[in-house]
Amino acid sequence: MHTLSRRQFLQLSLVSGLGFGWPASDLSAATTDADTPSFILPAEYAKHHATWMAYGVSPRFYPQQFPPTVRKNLALIAQTIAKYEPVSLLVRPKELAPAKELFGAVIHYIERPLDNLWLRDSAPSLLLNPAGQMRAIDFHFKGWASPQTHTRDAKLAQFIAQHLQLELIEADLQLAASNLEVDGAGTAILTESSVFYAGRNAQLTKRQIENRLRRLVGIKKCIWLPGDPQGELAQRATDYYARFVQVGSVLVSHEPNPDFREHAITRKHQAILQAATDAQGQRLKLVSVAKPPSVRSEFVTPNFAASYLGFYVCNAAVLLPEFGDPRTDNAARQALSQAFPERKIELLNIDALASGGASIHSVTRQQPSL
Repeated sequence: MHTLSRRQFLQLSLVSGLGFGWPASDLSAATTDADTPSFILPAEYAKHHATWMAYGVSPRFYPQQFPPTVRKNLALIAQTIAKYEPVSLLVRPKELAPAKELFGAVIHYIERPLDNLWLRDSAPSLLLNPAGQMRAIDFHFKGWASPQTHTRDAKLAQFIAQHLQLELIEADLQLAASNLEVDGAGTAILTESSVFYAGRNAQLTKRQIENRLRRLVGIKKCIWLPGDPQGELAQRATDYYARFVQVGSVLVSHEPNPDFREHAITRKHQAILQAATDAQGQRLKLVSVAKPPSVRSEFVTPNFAASYLGFYVCNAAVLLPEFGDPRTDNAARQALSQAFPERKIELLNIDALASGGASIHSVTRQQPSL
């Protein structure tokens, strides 16, 4: 795992310009005082204080018979994470009692009206600076498609920031955080299919989005992947296709079947990443992770998200979905073991959750440690 000391952080900020040097014309919001150390968005594999989740299963995303098993999948994820770090669970007041019965006493419960469970996108992004300060960014979650009915979850960024007593910065763009994959040292990977989906951010160019991310979260270099504009929810976002596992090292999803449309998409992504450099000007090391050729049939839907890149990194473990194919399950576990040799790889069956396009990653959000 690659981490930065305070001195390294300050040196990186001076060398790479994190928090400095953005165009004056793009300072429409969230400026940083000159005497305040720069804030950056830490990588997921940096140390956590806790993990946030939401007990907000929406029947809109699942067949009628699936939600009970989806809730069991959520409990399995939360209980596994709780072995390694605290878990804060947002739960509707009327569901508090059944949630406590299912999740148990190891979880910290916070009552809150909810629309859905996709906390990766609805929670605020939490930033740190080397002075030991934290702030939150609201990327204006409004749902993923029309009609956008997630009025409760649209206010979660404000609620969580207030709960943590943090300053909340209103971003001057709209972004699903599952699409903002960062290495914690100035590099981000984004998919066009999510950033510009259904007219989102239509008034902005890529360069303007990059300038805003530089100012808001300390990103110096953005690598753009096309994603899949015609794909389902999961197939539009970065965390379905590419994930940093350390500075300069990326796991990339590969669809081996040439008869599937995703085959060409994942090959193109791999070519783009092979040619790319990070914020330090270094070529990326890629590790290809093949998708399973088949999955268990019980919870299969057109939205089923069968990507091993839906893993989540917590303090001493990596939670990895398994899909019932021994060859690809083991290959994915080996790739994660090599990337995180100091962490335990926990394989979880989350098929019911995946049937709605969700993953372990999409229903979790890390709170970085100070």
